[in-house]
Amino acid sequence: MSDLQTSFEFYRDLGFELTAEQHGNGAKHYSFSVGDITFEIYPAKNGAVSRIRLGIKVSASSKLVEFLGAEERKLLRDPDGNVLELRRF
Repeated sequence: MSDLQTSFEFYRDLGFELTAEQHGNGAKHYSFSVGDITFEIYPAKNGAVSRIRLGIKVSASSKLVEFLGAEERKLLRDPDGNVLELRRF
């Protein structure tokens, strides 16, 4: 992530519970889980930011449902331009 703090705030505001981590002498970063999958967000090395697209199914009980409003599907972009597709199920 080009700006780790901004990315932290973006994902936190979506309702993900991020945990600060550092493995040994590695980079400080954050992680959060969705079901059995763990995502980690790291600071970009040398300004190189990768692009990903994540699809997340949103249940009625999820904190993410407020971002969908009345829509069945919504695309959001994180601060680095990665696409998150939220889809109601």
